[in-house]
Order: sequence, then C-alpha cells, then structure tokens
Amino acid sequence: MNELDESKAVSELDAIIDEFIDRSKIFVQASCYLPGLRDIRKGLKTIRHVYDHEYLAFTKSAKTLISIRNLLDLGNGEDVYVLVRSIFENYLAARFINENVHTISDLPLLEEYIQNRIKISSGYYSVKHSKVLDEQGKQVAKTRSIRSQRLELDKLYYDMFYGYISRFAHLDFSNLDYYLDDDQGFTINKESDEVLTRLFTVFVYTKLFETIVTIENEDFYDEFEEEKCYKIVSDSLILQRRLFHEYIQSLNFEVEDNVFDQHRLNLQFMLSNMNRSLEDNIGDFNKDGLF
Repeated sequence: MNELDESKAVSELDAIIDEFIDRSKIFVQASCYLPGLRDIRKGLKTIRHVYDHEYLAFTKSAKTLISIRNLLDLGNGEDVYVLVRSIFENYLAARFINENVHTISDLPLLEEYIQNRIKISSGYYSVKHSKVLDEQGKQVAKTRSIRSQRLELDKLYYDMFYGYISRFAHLDFSNLDYYLDDDQGFTINKESDEVLTRLFTVFVYTKLFETIVTIENEDFYDEFEEEKCYKIVSDSLILQRRLFHEYIQSLNFEVEDNVFDQHRLNLQFMLSNMNRSLEDNIGDFNKDGLF
C-alpha cells in the first residue's frame, strides 16, 4: 500500500498545474473566439453562442488558474478554495450548455445563460424570488441554481464538494484552525492543506479541460499542441487516481473526538466519489484502459 508523500505530491501537482497553464495560454490565443457573435453580425439565427459561452468559461478559468498558482506560492490555500469554486461553476455551466444545446429549438437555454444575464446586469431585467422579470414586470425565465447543472458522475460528489469549498468564501468558524498558530493566537502565516488545495485545483481544471479542449475537430494551434493537450489530461487523470487513493488511505485512523472523526469520514466519502468521477465520459477523451 502506497503512503502519501506530501512533498512529492505537491511537486507533482504543481508540475501539472504549470503544464495546464502553458497549454491554456496557447489554446486561448489560438482557438478561443466568438463564432456566435460573428453569425449574429451577419444576420444569422445561430446556436453557435455555445462556443462563445464555453470559450469565455475557459478563458476566465485559465486566468483564475494563474491566480491560483500565485496563491499557492504565497501559501494562501484558503483563498485557493474560493477560486476553485469559481472554476468549478464555470465547468458545470459549460458542460451543461454543451450537452443540452443541439438545435435551434434549444435557443431559449442559450438566452438564459447569455442574453438574459446581460440584461440583468444592465438593469433591463430584474430578479425577484428566483424569477427573471422584463421591464414590464413579466416573467421571462427562472434563475438556475448551480446544483441543477450537475450531470452524470458529478452528482456523486457535488453536494459535499461544493459545500466544502464554499465554506472558505464566507466567515465560518469551522475554519477557525486555519487562522490559528500553535499557541492559539491568530496568524496570517499558517499554510494548510498543501496537497488538498492542489488536488482540488487539478480535479476541477481537468474536467473543464475535458469539456472544452479535448474535443474532436477542435481547432488547435497545430497537431503537436493537440497531442500535448491530450497528454496533459491523461497525465492528470492518472496522477489524480493515485493521489486520491493515497490521501483516502492516509485518513484511516481513529480519534476520540466524535466531531473530528465525522469530518474524517465525510472527507473520505467525498474523495472516494470524486475519485470515481474521474471515469466520467466528458468531451471526447478516450479513457479506455487508462486506469
């Protein structure tokens, strides 16, 4: 049975994150554009706003990943969780749109994600009790929860994972220990969860990458770059599978504190379901025989 070598795990995960950043910079520059907007300017009725949406999700997430890398260097893992949630939400929305918009009849869903949100932010539409209202107060849509966008194996871990990372976006006394030193005084110099913050980052970014980048007929910079993109997904999934297993095994210990022990069990259960979700069929990456 392999034991978790935290120093090695941090080094391996940092290397994957750096590689994702390199591949993402090239993908944004070479492949991300606005085909739906081009169609509209030509007077065409189009569903190619799907690509506008996913490329925005990817570009935003790539920039966030660079921010995460800098936070990891600072040792500010608590803030990494907040940004991981942002990328996770981008992934869920991009996958949901990609898998549910196929024909012109699906245009209302695109409107919900693009035009309606623009009108809400501009004050042209308003939101009241989860209803989207036009300027006459007539309901034109309903707001969609993040949870409603779960698909396939994301349903296994979503509730626990989203709750876990969301704790760090708010003032939550369950996180008190992250900000205390050994003498129970407040500190801003404590570094916690070095492996978990990186593992969660790689977990959500790999899913986003599978959803948008490793797709048949995607317009890559060149064939060599395409090979690199598929390889980083493969390397990431294999590394995650091993580290999830090792981390879960490292939690096999008993404590007398019932609250802490329940937290340990919950974490094991969540990580096990996240590990299982790596097998999910996302995009066109072939996972046959990978694990």
